[in-house]
Amino acid sequence: MTATTNPKPAHSRAHAAEVAMIVRRGLVTVLLAAGLMVMPGVARASALTTVCASGCNFTSIQTAVNNSNPDDFIEVMPGTYPGQAVVTVPLHIFAPPSGPRPVITTSQSGSAVQIQPAAAGSTISHLDIRSTSMDNAALRADGAVKATDLVLTSTAGCAFLAGSAPSQLGPGVTATSSSSDFPCIIAGTGGAPDAVTGVTVNASSTRGVAIDGAASLTDSTVNANEAVVAIGGTVRRTTLNGAGDGLRVVAGPATRVSDSVVTSSLDGGIAVLAWPGAALELRNVTAVASGSGSTGLGALSAAGPGGTGGQIDARNVIARGTANGASGEPGTPSGCAGPCAPGTVSLGYSNVNDPGGVIDTTTVGHNQSADPLLVNPVVGAAQDFHIASPNSPLIGAGTADASDGPSDRDGVPHPDPPAIGAYEYTGPPAAPSGTPAAGGAGGSATTAPGGGSATTGPTSGRHKPIISQLAASHTVFAVASTSTPLRGRTAAHSKRGTTFLFGLDQPAMVTIVITTSARCRRTTPRTARNRRCARTVARLTRSGHAGFNKLPFSGRIRGRPLKRGDYRAVFAATSAGGTSDPKTLGFRIVRR
Repeated sequence: MTATTNPKPAHSRAHAAEVAMIVRRGLVTVLLAAGLMVMPGVARASALTTVCASGCNFTSIQTAVNNSNPDDFIEVMPGTYPGQAVVTVPLHIFAPPSGPRPVITTSQSGSAVQIQPAAAGSTISHLDIRSTSMDNAALRADGAVKATDLVLTSTAGCAFLAGSAPSQLGPGVTATSSSSDFPCIIAGTGGAPDAVTGVTVNASSTRGVAIDGAASLTDSTVNANEAVVAIGGTVRRTTLNGAGDGLRVVAGPATRVSDSVVTSSLDGGIAVLAWPGAALELRNVTAVASGSGSTGLGALSAAGPGGTGGQIDARNVIARGTANGASGEPGTPSGCAGPCAPGTVSLGYSNVNDPGGVIDTTTVGHNQSADPLLVNPVVGAAQDFHIASPNSPLIGAGTADASDGPSDRDGVPHPDPPAIGAYEYTGPPAAPSGTPAAGGAGGSATTAPGGGSATTGPTSGRHKPIISQLAASHTVFAVASTSTPLRGRTAAHSKRGTTFLFGLDQPAMVTIVITTSARCRRTTPRTARNRRCARTVARLTRSGHAGFNKLPFSGRIRGRPLKRGDYRAVFAATSAGGTSDPKTLGFRIVRR
């Protein structure tokens, strides 16, 4: 018997296509309702959990970490949390910026907060992290982290950035170490261009900061026994106060320092020192050594035959010491089978004193030795190396150079030609204010000696804001009973609705425009193929602070609930520096 089949109707192919479209639409609806699908170009949802002594999701930070998914947010309420927090997936851990910093403290071996390699992309902010362990830092990052608005205290190191991808420490970080062995901050050891910016370091018994390779230190103040040890890297707009040497470059590729102040208060000390084999490039630096027999710039000869001596290339530099402003150590047979290569200091367009009668340097000319006429050029708590007089020989006496920074220690743009030293002349000096003491004796967390902010940097607020880590606690939710105000404060919590979360790099006014898709009222050539247009249903305005911000959204505006459907929230932040690039987040409102 022969099998037969019924002939398909002529419209079957079109019918099948229609059925497939319905199935696909149904699948999309299911995925959206489950929070498993994100519209193109829209950030996915992240969960928000809270940690506190009682009444929160968790009472332990580590428990919250263990129960979180990548890119979730963990809000830590004020209090003290003993033990370690080991982060194994990318998370955003923060505290309400208006309250006290929660304290994370441990005496265990290992760091109080550890960012493991798999947790690269994490952020932490507004925390007080303490470690009394003798063998590790308060914060250790083997995975890339952005760590801002922190207080770090340790009997060993304060922060150890060791990831293969770049981390950022600061702004708003104060780090204090009582160690006599470990540097307070170490950056760049993993080979990444770690950025340490806007930090204040106090380490009276040890080194303040060690930078390696491509790491950078900017807009900061370091008060330490030895302020900075460098193997390569860059230092910009920073004040380095050393009870011993201010800056010591020991090896590696050329270290570049610009628009900075470096001091030493040690008898026989050197403000800026290049070890044998090290290369150092200085531009617009003020280097002052005040101890007996001290030197502003010093380069040591090679340690053995065939080696190279330390090399300093200095332009637009103030170099002053009680023995020599600048000195290159001559070649010597001591410890060598033959003469050793000398240390060399190449000076040009600089102001250098020479109390010893001899400056063992080479020169490219245009140097001077006259009194620079500074506000208070005495190393110590009241030091102020700003130019005090319009008659100063420093003004306009430098040279424009490809390696110059764009602005001075205070963030003032350099003219062409620039002044010599770390500061441009901007008029009579302002009334003196409290400044950190040299050599780590006390200090302010916000004011750098001679000007500049140690927490936010001198250029803070001069660029347009950046919105980051945009997310929502729920992207699918039912409307709550309370209304979301268009301006001002928002209800702290609602059982329904959602909470928008976003980060800001500076204070800014944030506008959130909520739109939905609607049929176009008029068809234009641009909308001829797409009869659906975006319709604005609400515009919210909030004053945002630097760091993480929360904005609860009930889905109800002026008492009226938004209709069920898909919406987009477009975020933009505006400050004196301009308006940020917009960021978009999608959400769906469903029936209760």
